[in-house]
Amino acid sequence: MKLGKFSVLLSLILWIVLTTFCMPVSAEASGITLDRVVQINDYQLILEFSEPVTFNYYGVSSGPYWAIRITDESFALKKSGNTNLQWPGILTYADSYHDRLLFTVTSTRLGIDSITEIMNFEGELSSFKGSLVTFCFEEVSGPSSQGKDSLVGNVSDAFGLTFLVANRVASSDGCYVKIEKDFSYKIDLSEAEGIPNARVDADVYIETPATTVLPTDTAEVTTPQTTQAVTTDAPSEPTTEPIVKEPVGQTNIVVYLVCILLSVGSIVVIVLNRKGKGQSK
Repeated sequence: MKLGKFSVLLSLILWIVLTTFCMPVSAEASGITLDRVVQINDYQLILEFSEPVTFNYYGVSSGPYWAIRITDESFALKKSGNTNLQWPGILTYADSYHDRLLFTVTSTRLGIDSITEIMNFEGELSSFKGSLVTFCFEEVSGPSSQGKDSLVGNVSDAFGLTFLVANRVASSDGCYVKIEKDFSYKIDLSEAEGIPNARVDADVYIETPATTVLPTDTAEVTTPQTTQAVTTDAPSEPTTEPIVKEPVGQTNIVVYLVCILLSVGSIVVIVLNRKGKGQSK
């Protein structure tokens, strides 16, 4: 009888663990999010992610594409004549944990070369007032980055298991975040690092119509002297290896395996409990 009571108690505990910790995780919860894009001075932005990120984990494409963009409400890129209203630049890791990136604008469009001028719609941009000023990561297609799956496949965690969630679904999915301003933002550039495998041709871009647009809510600093990923016509070669940290995706896999083992154990305990009851009769 003691074994029977213990089996029932253990079964109850296992059932509570299973129902509490092993519920299915939604697609939104399992993806990486770009939570904030902050203008910290006239020429630089800080990008804050939900977890550490790496680019092109599988090494099969040259993306993602990134830039400041002027867009409409559906995040479609705006143009002035034949000029795309987008400003590429340099990306580095802002710190050793790799969950923040530092962007420095390096390009000129319509005589505009500073983020402040873009945000204020100065010069020839005056006719675009009322448009959105966003920072964009756009997917560059490849074997591991398929369009129309609501993910930017070129941006992932350190294991290539979870990817950046897109809010503009197209043949090249994109993640767009409105830029906010905070010139008091504090950052220690002594920890800045280059980004391996971040290569892109800045001016090769083909606008693709969105199939779905998902809703989105949205100090002087000098460029660190490190290996930098630059959006120029000549892609830079990676020179460092990414820091590996445990990602959300890896944790989920471990949790699911534990849940399976607990389920099997629970079934075994219940069967033994029933047999014990039968023998006691």
